[in-house]
Amino acid sequence: MKRLLARQTRPVSIAHLQLQLDTFRDYYNQHRPHLALGGSSPLAAFNARLKAKPDPAQTPTNYRVRKDKVDRFGRVTLR
Repeated sequence: MKRLLARQTRPVSIAHLQLQLDTFRDYYNQHRPHLALGGSSPLAAFNARLKAKPDPAQTPTNYRVRKDKVDRFGRVTLR
């Protein structure tokens, strides 16, 4: 990162420096080839992995509807 920033123009403001850092972060995480990943980018390796999902066989299919009542004193009656 230091070498990349040294090759760029000197930032004139904090916003300009932030833009340079954001550009570096995007390149580093999304475009650069990574040796340990076989030359693919970190983003491509991340997208290629299987993601955890909820098991549809274990999702409840029956939902109980409750009809609770609150009286004028704020007491809740569970039904």
